[in-house]
Amino acid sequence: DRVSTQSTGAVLPAMASIEIKLSRFDRVYRAGDVVSGVVVINDPKGFSYKQITVDMEGAIGLQLSAKSVGLFEAFYSSMKPVTIVNKRVVLSNDGKCARGVSQFEFSLELSTDSELNETYHGVYINIQYTLCAEVVMGAMKKNPKKSIEFIVEAPVRTNPNLTLTQSPHQTPLPLLNERATPSPSPHPNQESKTVAVKPAKLNIVPANVERVHKGSIPDFRVCGRVDNLNCDLRKPFTGEIIVDKCDDPGLASIDLQLIRIETCGCSEGVAREATEIQSVQIASGDVCQGEQWVLPIHMYFPRLFTCPTMSSRNFKIEFEVNVVVKLANGMVIAENFPLHLFRQGEVGAAKGEGGNSTRARRRGA
Repeated sequence: DRVSTQSTGAVLPAMASIEIKLSRFDRVYRAGDVVSGVVVINDPKGFSYKQITVDMEGAIGLQLSAKSVGLFEAFYSSMKPVTIVNKRVVLSNDGKCARGVSQFEFSLELSTDSELNETYHGVYINIQYTLCAEVVMGAMKKNPKKSIEFIVEAPVRTNPNLTLTQSPHQTPLPLLNERATPSPSPHPNQESKTVAVKPAKLNIVPANVERVHKGSIPDFRVCGRVDNLNCDLRKPFTGEIIVDKCDDPGLASIDLQLIRIETCGCSEGVAREATEIQSVQIASGDVCQGEQWVLPIHMYFPRLFTCPTMSSRNFKIEFEVNVVVKLANGMVIAENFPLHLFRQGEVGAAKGEGGNSTRARRRGA
């Protein structure tokens, strides 16, 4: 005669359910915003409780997956999650839920003494913010819980046009449970500044091929440009590619790969893993050749799976783009471009407006 909640498997009275509804449909918040909503309890009979609470939790931690091997397994046991924010609000004490639907409003300010990190779902590193509603029952009864994730955006409030952090495989990363900061770390008293554009040229020729397993290298040249390697997460990654020439057997495809590089360090050593986030096909088949035939590059950064470039003393999150040229004979040539991702702050936005500023402009338009 009892059912379990989907989030934790805790027991509620027969046919009862617990749900968290946020006031924002997109669940996107920024530092200083108030996270508000209601806890909805639906019960056909009613029941008594001792307390109803809502906890706001944010943490940075390692997570294991099917691909986790070697040092990452050792890191998982030695590196503890780093708490970003931890708050609780009590909604009700010693009460009773009547038959039908009962609602309890809540509000929590998204603030912390240090810098908030943006939500990120990686293969090994995870930055997550959750709300957890708990109903404290009487003795000998399990406390039902319901959790929901909300998304945090961390815009930069400084000029990110600085030298990027040193390559992770050049510097050891000792295990220290310190907070991660965007690279470079922002200063709260500085105003948002425009990031300098950092273009790059693309030039893939036979000289780029380091080794060939079989067959000869055809004469080819794929050139072009990338508009900016300092990328605002709100805007697309753009550029253009030109197939200047390509002898037989010709091209098979041109792809754009977005790569995440997650680096972790502990007493056992340093592990660095590069995994693909997404791949966008720019061209398929033996396309037209010549400078007059321009292939556009236009790729958006996926939410949750990308975040501002981060660096701390125990882990790093970095991103790269590979332009991959596949020839019809099976040969693959790629050119790599390291990226510096950031989220530009809104100029003139008041504290606390955060995620509301963009929506306000849309309503005004």
